[in-house]
Amino acid sequence: MYTLSIETSGPYTSCAIAQDDQLKYFLASYKRFHHAEDINLLVDKLLKLEKIKWKDIQNVVITLGPGFFTSLRVGISFVKALSLVHQINIYGVVSLDVLAFVYGKEKVIPTLPAQKGEVFWAAYERGKRISEYNISRMENIKNTYPDFEVCDPLKYPDARELMEFFNQNKNALSPHNPLEIEPFYLRLPDAYLKHNPTE
Repeated sequence: MYTLSIETSGPYTSCAIAQDDQLKYFLASYKRFHHAEDINLLVDKLLKLEKIKWKDIQNVVITLGPGFFTSLRVGISFVKALSLVHQINIYGVVSLDVLAFVYGKEKVIPTLPAQKGEVFWAAYERGKRISEYNISRMENIKNTYPDFEVCDPLKYPDARELMEFFNQNKNALSPHNPLEIEPFYLRLPDAYLKHNPTE
C-alpha cells in the first residue's frame, strides 16, 4: 500500500511517498509560491522513482491550513482531482497539529504567521490539543500559557513530516469526501474579503 503526502500550506511545495509506513522518497521545490507549477512535476517524479502507477496509491495526505490562501487552494484542488479520477482516499490534516507532533514537547504551542502582527496557534499537552485554533499576538499567548513553549512562527511542516504524522495517527483519522474537503482558514485575507464582502 502506498501513501502520497503533499504540503502546500507554506511558501514551498513538497511531496513524499511511503510504502507500508516506510518513507521511500521525499522531494521539494524551493521556488517560493510555485505550487501550481511544481506540484504535478514533483508527484510525477515520485511515481517514476518508485516505478509505480496511480492505481498503486491508496491514500493521499494534504495539509488543510492554516497557511497561505492561494497555496492551500492549489494543493487541495490537486488532491481532489486525484481522488475523483483515481479513487484515492484523501486525508486532510491541520498544519498546527503536524507541527506540534514535530516539536514533540510535553507542553507546546506551535505558531504560523497570520499577518497584522498576529499568529495562528493552538496549545498541545502530551500530544493532545487542549485549546481551540486561534489568532493572537505572541505576547498574549505567552502571558496566557506561561508554562508552555511557544514556538516562533518560522517553520511550516514539510511532506516528510506530514507523512510521519499520518503514519503515527492514521487510525484516528477519517478520509474526507473529495467533493467537500476545503482549506482550513482561520481568517480570510483582506484582498479576498474586499472582492467577496458577504463571506
